[in-house]
Amino acid sequence: MKPLFRFLSILCLFSTWGYSEVIVPDLISYVKPDFLSVAKTRASSSDDPYSGLNPIIEYLGTDNKVPPFRQFNIGIRAVGFRLKEGKVIEYSEITNDELKALMLKTVSIRATNKPKVEGILVAGHKAYRLYSVVPMPQIHEGIIFHFEYIWIPIEPNKVIQLKLVGSDKKLIKSIRDSLTTLKIHKK
Repeated sequence: MKPLFRFLSILCLFSTWGYSEVIVPDLISYVKPDFLSVAKTRASSSDDPYSGLNPIIEYLGTDNKVPPFRQFNIGIRAVGFRLKEGKVIEYSEITNDELKALMLKTVSIRATNKPKVEGILVAGHKAYRLYSVVPMPQIHEGIIFHFEYIWIPIEPNKVIQLKLVGSDKKLIKSIRDSLTTLKIHKK
């Protein structure tokens, strides 16, 4: 009986400690830190079907009030496409410079700083990061949020989009630090 109890104890320990949640099978996994909880998965009816963004999962801070506030979203974004007549999608090759320009145009709306796109590494893959500061008067007068968008190219016309949001730099850094547990399993 003792060996069975030890085995079950070890199994319970390893099944919770270091648990990696599969976000997209054979593509993305992530070990969620304790300060985040799952808020929603997959697309909602308010998402723009022509944006190219397929939201996968959204995490919110377990200690969210406003402030403090933190949020982490993971999605897949189609890039280098246009919608032709008859709702036919046409893809074209996109260079790194075009990808950076598209990122700047797409995710720096309403920013009060001068966002720029920089190259970084995430989960061992080349990625692009854009940091912006956005006033949020709809939440509370005078409050600003910090946004980091990270695009990780995985195919010629697909990127993994990470969106990190924090009501201050310390909170957004806590999410960025958790990205060490993000794994990308390219096919």
